[in-house]
Amino acid sequence: MLNNIWWWVIVIVLALITFLTMLNGFLRGRWKHHADAVLGAIWLVLLILSFILFGWFIALCHFIGSFVFGAITYSIAARTAARLLKH
Repeated sequence: MLNNIWWWVIVIVLALITFLTMLNGFLRGRWKHHADAVLGAIWLVLLILSFILFGWFIALCHFIGSFVFGAITYSIAARTAARLLKH
């Protein structure tokens, strides 16, 4: 599984989308809801793609892993948003 390039692509993009979703939760603006919708759609497509390519168990691991990664990066996203909103 770790030798498969598509597995790594999905994991890295899921991590990026999860972090951006956490970051967007701290930002303001009229485009916030649109960004949430786009990020959520990309997240869902990646999970469906994971299910098609790797099966239900890996897709479930990606699903749970994205929530765990979101919990881990919550404070990093909060500090990043505070710096972005300061300027």
